[in-house]
Amino acid sequence: MLKYFNDLTINEVAQVLKYPLGTAKTYLNKGLNKLRNIMRRDVV
Repeated sequence: MLKYFNDLTINEVAQVLKYPLGTAKTYLNKGLNKLRNIMRRDVV
């Protein structure tokens, strides 16, 4: 939500959440993959 709705960079998201940059990137990637799977299931 921070990245897409509040238009923060990944670096800013990591700072807000107090996570290392790599962890923030991993969480973003995992969340996007889960969302894609949900959307794919609902469309098909």
